Amino acid sequence: MALKLGVNSINKLYLGSAAINKAYLGAGILFSGGGAVPFSPASLYTSNDQGFVVDAYATSSLWQDDAGTIPATAHDDPVALWRDHSGSTNGVDHSTAVLADRPKLQIVGNRRTILSDGISDKLASVTRDFTGKDVFTACFAIRSLDTNGNTNPVWAAHYNNDGLRIIYAPQLTFPVRFQIDNNGTEFIDAPSPTYDPPLDMVIIVEGDIPSGTLKLWIDGTLVASETGVSFNPDWQTGVSRLFGDEDTFAKVEIARGMEISRGLTASEFTDLLNWGQAGLDGTGVTNVFTPASLFEGGQQGLLFEPER
Repeated sequence: MALKLGVNSINKLYLGSAAINKAYLGAGILFSGGGAVPFSPASLYTSNDQGFVVDAYATSSLWQDDAGTIPATAHDDPVALWRDHSGSTNGVDHSTAVLADRPKLQIVGNRRTILSDGISDKLASVTRDFTGKDVFTACFAIRSLDTNGNTNPVWAAHYNNDGLRIIYAPQLTFPVRFQIDNNGTEFIDAPSPTYDPPLDMVIIVEGDIPSGTLKLWIDGTLVASETGVSFNPDWQTGVSRLFGDEDTFAKVEIARGMEISRGLTASEFTDLLNWGQAGLDGTGVTNVFTPASLFEGGQQGLLFEPER
């Protein structure tokens, strides 16, 4: 909303000698004079969108137990529940009830990631139904760690039999790859070099199932694309798994990840890429308070925020 005096837009407001950064009317921004609001992938979702957002910087989303009663806040805390941060009513959490399968929160300086051991660590969602959702985007900001030649499934979605949509991190002999069939024979691969670990990267996959189109991006560069891909017909249902599929596991760190049941505009794609990169750079924002949260019950009022 633009605040105007007559026909002229107001670029600055002051409370005494203090410049006001933002003013709210209820939950809406009445005036913003302090630059762009930081991007959140939750802004991409409507209540109808399937998917999830996982973010190691969203401290309220990390729990040591699958019931969500013990927060995971310190370095090496186990993570049994990684709550969805999308805000969508169709979003899903990822969890495990097996103590030995819990990955660990890593805090190194300002950088936050969730680390899997490559042996048994894995978090899974409930079964989802994507019927009628024929376009998808997935993004994972990771550090690949496996140098032993093991398969490296960062994310397995709509899993039936041997896997339907799986993002693999690179390892000793294989590049970044995306699998789309049950038999493990249909892949779209990044070209050589194989991105030898350890290495940070933001992997984005875009898919249009009716047209059979796939695009694979690494750090904003389109490294592989294919049209005429034959997706497994059972792709619509199944669970989502982080750090593994049914019986293979990745040695990786995930800083941020998301899936959404639609394609993105060019500007949304750039915002998503930068969001993932900020997670790897240690510049992700944690626990950002917004005054809009004060008005969630429908209260009315004005709130002014002095410029910092």
